[in-house]
Amino acid sequence: MWRTGTSYGTAVDLDVIGAWWSLRSLSAIRWLVEHGFDPASPGCEIDVLRSAGAPLTGR
Repeated sequence: MWRTGTSYGTAVDLDVIGAWWSLRSLSAIRWLVEHGFDPASPGCEIDVLRSAGAPLTGR
């Protein structure tokens, strides 16, 4: 989906932005697990992905 951004001055692909945020959240989940944190805690990255509508399996 393309939209013309008011502050960007050019068309913005919202799917690309959503994909970038999903990748960022998945990277954060990996970091949290590697450092002993629970990414499934309330308000953590898994909640962020769920609120964005990303499908998560196995839960």
